[in-house]
Amino acid sequence: MDTWIIWLAAALLLGAGELHARGVFLAPLAAGAAVAAAASLAGVGAAALVGQRALVVERIANDEGVGQVKDRR
Repeated sequence: MDTWIIWLAAALLLGAGELHARGVFLAPLAAGAAVAAAASLAGVGAAALVGQRALVVERIANDEGVGQVKDRR
C-alpha cells in the first residue's frame, strides 16, 4: 500500500476527530498528516538519500533500527 494513502487516511480521521472534539487540538496533527500525504505523493523522502555519502554520528544498529548520520553536502 502506498504511504500517501495512509497519511491521507490519517489526515481525514484526525480532521473528523477535530470536528467532533470541538476544539483546536487535532487540527495541527491533521494538517501535518495532509502535508505528509502531499510530500509522499510527490516522491519526497529519505529514499533520495540512499547511496549518498554521510558521516556516522551515532553507531548504526540495523537490528534495532537506530543510529544517526550527518549529511556531508
